[in-house]
Amino acid sequence: MMFYCEKVLYNSKKNICEVILDFESADDVRIFGIELLRFTPEKKQSIIVLKNLSYISRKGFRRGEWYDFPLNFFNNFLAESVTERNSRILTKYEHNKDKPLNIQKFKVKRNHVQDFSGVNINKNWGKMKEFLVYFSFTEDTELIVKNVGCGNWNEVKTGEKTLIYDLGGDILSSDQEMRSIIKSSSVKNEYICVISHWDLDHYKAILDLTLEELQNMKCIIVPTLTPNTHQYKETMDRLVESKIPIFRIHPTQKTQKHRITLKRIQKVERVIFYRSSDGSKINQSGIVLVISGNDKNVILTGDHHYLQLKNSVFNDLNPEKKIVFIVPHHGGSAGNFARYKNMFPSNMEGALSTKINRYDNVPIQGIHNFFVKINNFHCTDCRKKEYITKL
Repeated sequence: MMFYCEKVLYNSKKNICEVILDFESADDVRIFGIELLRFTPEKKQSIIVLKNLSYISRKGFRRGEWYDFPLNFFNNFLAESVTERNSRILTKYEHNKDKPLNIQKFKVKRNHVQDFSGVNINKNWGKMKEFLVYFSFTEDTELIVKNVGCGNWNEVKTGEKTLIYDLGGDILSSDQEMRSIIKSSSVKNEYICVISHWDLDHYKAILDLTLEELQNMKCIIVPTLTPNTHQYKETMDRLVESKIPIFRIHPTQKTQKHRITLKRIQKVERVIFYRSSDGSKINQSGIVLVISGNDKNVILTGDHHYLQLKNSVFNDLNPEKKIVFIVPHHGGSAGNFARYKNMFPSNMEGALSTKINRYDNVPIQGIHNFFVKINNFHCTDCRKKEYITKL
């Protein structure tokens, strides 16, 4: 049975980690539920959380990879009662730490799937202008970085119209927490959505929106490279059933064989689109936006690495405008940060959407300290509220 590793979160003090898995197909979800859990899962219920996992050195899970586990693999775990209401979580398992596991022997080599459904935006930028032409900036135009934990949800709001970059949230957030975030957001009015890449914490809210909230989405702009997991398929089915126009930005060509290339591909009104070449990692295969405000340039980064941002986005910016920078990957690893931290100008502000004091690798303490303590960035978890700045 095939499982996709969405996330690995480490606790080095206890030498354990927490792993979030998704299934490949609805049939596998149903069989797993009936055979191991003795119930038939609901439609979007496919996430498995493995807690307190110990493994043989260098033989653990790796994010973005597929594993073929027989059902008896889960005999290594004890089922935990799921007390909070998160309609995505199928079950939580606690590992028997007396038996460190060799996870890599179950790994299967599998390429991500290119999904070319919808409109190829590379050949239809004129069509996209029809959607973005209404997006005129006023003195009240603002950027909002929602407080969603280890997820991403950024809004550029002008009047009652909004561009939303990522409709994400913490994978472990309860339905009630997600409903509270959604109610405080701009989805009650017209909006355009851009998904940076297909990691679940960057698009999970699409399945949490009401039909009315979803149909306020005038269109959605997405990259082509996908994990083809159950959650992804459910999301695409819902968008198609709701007749949301889907625009795909195809990958750019690599300029160096073993490096991701991020290129500026188009400017539509005040929005500059960058698209990467595709690599082995989903979160390096996506879309970056620069919003050219009246007084500030906003860089919406997704999970892209500092090297890519330096070589493309930062070289394009108007030096006379202040930079608003959204820290990539929730303050986790995004390439060699120490090498590229000098690229940031002194007249910079920004935000970090994350959840601290839970794991070692998200956020990384040195990155959090650099942006939040030294450069006075807004950490959504430290301040327990969203970040808002006028553009």
